[in-house]
Amino acid sequence: METSKRIYLAARREFLKYGYHASSLNRIALDAAVLKPAIHYYYRSKSKLYEAFVNELATEFFDKNEDMQSFYYQRKSDYIWFLLTEMHNNRPMLLEILNKIDRKDWKTILIEFFLSEHQYLTMIFQMTGQSLLSLNTNLPELNH
Repeated sequence: METSKRIYLAARREFLKYGYHASSLNRIALDAAVLKPAIHYYYRSKSKLYEAFVNELATEFFDKNEDMQSFYYQRKSDYIWFLLTEMHNNRPMLLEILNKIDRKDWKTILIEFFLSEHQYLTMIFQMTGQSLLSLNTNLPELNH
C-alpha cells in the first residue's frame, strides 16, 4: 500500500477515536509506520489531513456510495460518535469544511442520518446529556 494511503487510513482511525483536537500526528505516524515528516510531505498539516477525512466522509457517505456505505455501516457507531463530538468540540472547523463541499443539502442528510440511527443516539444522548436539538443550534447559513 502506498505511503499516502497508509497515512490517510491511520489518520481516519485516529480522528474517529480522538476527534481533531485530541488526535496526534505522532500516533498517526506510528500507526502508518512512517516518520512524521512524511505526513507533512503528503498532507502538509493535521488540518489538511482532517479536511481530507471530512471530505471523504461527506462526499462518499452523503452521496450513498454503496462500497463506502458498507464500510461506514460496519463502523456506524464510530461515525455517529465522531460527528456528534465534532459538532460539539470542533464545530467551526467541521462546518467550514462541510460548507466548502459542493453539496448544499449536507445538513439535511446529516440530520436524517442521525434520526435513522435512533438506537445509537438514544444511548449516546443518555451518556452525554446532549439532545438532537443541540446539533441544530447556531449553525451558520450555507450562503457563502
